[in-house]
Amino acid sequence: MPPRPSPSPALADPFSALDPSLHPATLHSIATSRRSPSPPDTTRLTDFAQHILGETGFGELLEAAREEENQREIAGVGDGPGEDHGLGHGGGIDVDVDVDGEGEGGEFVPEGEDVDVPPPPPRAYGGRKRRREDVEGVDPVRSKKDSHKEVERRRRDNINDGLTELASLLPEGAAKRGKSELLRHATRHLAEVNAKAYEYDRDMAKRDAEKAELQAELEHTRASVSDERKRSIRFETSWREAENRAAQSQFELQRVKQELEDLRKSLG
Repeated sequence: MPPRPSPSPALADPFSALDPSLHPATLHSIATSRRSPSPPDTTRLTDFAQHILGETGFGELLEAAREEENQREIAGVGDGPGEDHGLGHGGGIDVDVDVDGEGEGGEFVPEGEDVDVPPPPPRAYGGRKRRREDVEGVDPVRSKKDSHKEVERRRRDNINDGLTELASLLPEGAAKRGKSELLRHATRHLAEVNAKAYEYDRDMAKRDAEKAELQAELEHTRASVSDERKRSIRFETSWREAENRAAQSQFELQRVKQELEDLRKSLG
C-alpha cells in the first residue's frame, strides 16, 4: 500500500475552515471526537476533511446543497421530526465551507484548541404551510371555488328555466310576476285544476251510471220487441190459415149450391 500523502501546511487543521454556525451538529461531533481521539478515528476524519477541501470545490458543494434543497421543496417534502438537516438522500453530509476561513458571525479557531459548539436550536413545527400548486400551475383552492361557482350557476339556470316553463303553462300574465308570486299563483292554479278534475270525475261517474241504466232499458225494450215480433208472426200465420179455411168453405158452399140447383132441375 503506498504511503498516505501528508497534508499541506494550509490544511494542517482541516476543521479550522469549517463555519460553526452552518452545521453545529457536525462540528459538535467532530469536537467530541477530538477530545478523545483514537488513531483510526482521527485518520478517517482527516481523510474526510482532505477529501472535501482538496478534491471537491466549495462552489460544487454549495451548488449540490442548494440543488438538493430545491428538490425537497419541489417534491413538497418538509423536515420531519426525526430527520437530520445534514443528511441528504444518499446519506452524505452537507457541509457549507467558508473559503476565507471565516463564517458568518463565527470566529477562527486555532489549531489544537477545542471547539465549544452550542447544541442545535430546537426546531419549530406547525409553521405556515406553503400553498401547493399542481403540475400545471393551477391553484387547487381557487379551482375548487371556481367549480363550486359553476355548480351554483348551473343550478340557478335550471331553476330559472323551470320557472319560465311553468309560467308558460299558466294563464296569461303569469310571466310578468315575480318568482314567489309565480309559485303562489301556480299553487292556486293547480288547486283549481284539481277541484275541476274532481268535479269532472264525479260527473263522469254519474253519467256512466245513467248510461248503464239506459243500456239496461234498451236491452229490455229489444227483448220486448223481439217477443212482439214473434207473436205477430204467429197471428199472421193464424190469419192466413183462417183465410184459407174460409176460401175452402166458400168453395164447398158454391159446390153444394150447384148440386142443389142441378137436383131441382132434374125433379122439375
